[in-house]
Amino acid sequence: MSTTQQIKIQLKPQARRHFSCTIYATEECNLNCDYCFVYKWHERGLRGRFLEPETAKKIVDFLAKEADSIFIGWFGGEPTLNVRTIRYTYEYATKTYPNKRWVMGMTTNGVLLSNKEIIRRLDGVIRSVIFSIDGVEDAHDLHRKFRDGRGSWRYVRDGLINALNWLGAQNVTARLTLTPETVQYMFESVKYLIKLGVRKLFVGIVPELDWDIDALQTMYNQYQLCGEYILRLIIEKGYRIHFGQARQGFEHLVALRPRGRHSHCGTGRNGVCFDVDGTIWACHRFKGYKEFMIGHVEEGWYWEQRRKVMYMFDRLKALEVNKCPSTCPFRDTCTFHCLACNYEFFGDVNKTHRPVICWYNKACLDIAVKWFMVGRHYQNKFIDQVYIEPVQRESSRPDWGGVPAEDPQCQNP
Repeated sequence: MSTTQQIKIQLKPQARRHFSCTIYATEECNLNCDYCFVYKWHERGLRGRFLEPETAKKIVDFLAKEADSIFIGWFGGEPTLNVRTIRYTYEYATKTYPNKRWVMGMTTNGVLLSNKEIIRRLDGVIRSVIFSIDGVEDAHDLHRKFRDGRGSWRYVRDGLINALNWLGAQNVTARLTLTPETVQYMFESVKYLIKLGVRKLFVGIVPELDWDIDALQTMYNQYQLCGEYILRLIIEKGYRIHFGQARQGFEHLVALRPRGRHSHCGTGRNGVCFDVDGTIWACHRFKGYKEFMIGHVEEGWYWEQRRKVMYMFDRLKALEVNKCPSTCPFRDTCTFHCLACNYEFFGDVNKTHRPVICWYNKACLDIAVKWFMVGRHYQNKFIDQVYIEPVQRESSRPDWGGVPAEDPQCQNP
């Protein structure tokens, strides 16, 4: 049996159950956020293209052969700039393959969702959104601006309110992205968004920026304030809030066994990305790096390259190159952040941004420890069912570490 045949056999059992992917609707964006990794595309000549219906049709045909249940996360650029193709893709998929389960979500900056006509055109197509909003106006407008320098917060706030009314709070994730300049606004921003009606939050960081010790300490303190505030709302008022950093903390705290040597975010396995021209990348952030091109809708999978990408992360090497001490409590559970981010800045998927990621891991763990103790004291079923039990189920699987494409951790803005 050839190596290619062996690889196909290894992948087939997973591929037939459920498949998650990202599709680029466009490379264009109506904002000019200065921390966005998309600017790396421009250095590689990738900008301005839109996904056309004919290519979208080929992607759907490709996906229909992969699984019976398919999740598509639309990405960009800004996907709401190409509503026509998004709607066409859904209609073609559901009419041509009615026995398949097609679910679509979207990562958006929310500007155009302030226009209810855009929501009307997406209604019945999009089931969930990851909504990029950096919190209160002062924090958001510092980095998330229009090309003419105007802040986008007022449009984005209105878009978020519309999205909550359209899809419901359990189908809208507010994703905040923190920098050393905006981390001081984290707690204020989280309180504001919850008051606005948000019930799912992911508060990420841009680790490649210059975080000095004061910024790191502020980051830690702000995460603890957020964790304590949300915990009080859960225990005292019965709020059902999904806080991504608490979930990540529980992955360190209650996992039933260590992560595998090659377990990471699912890059190349069940979190691949389809480009506007039909190219298949290992994930949305590896777009444009030839070494992470793992297929094409007209040619199929590049099996040798796909397997190479799936096993490129090596925990033993990561521990060595990052000089992780033997006493580190995260040695067996750390994901070493985003592999594509690591590759962009270090040329090595295994090398991450220490000590920023270490501070982040500690902040998440300390949130989870407090939630675990308080949740047990009050016998809170929501914390058990949403945070503890899912982590224990996931960590019991042989391939622990596979994260679906729709997880906000993988959706850097």
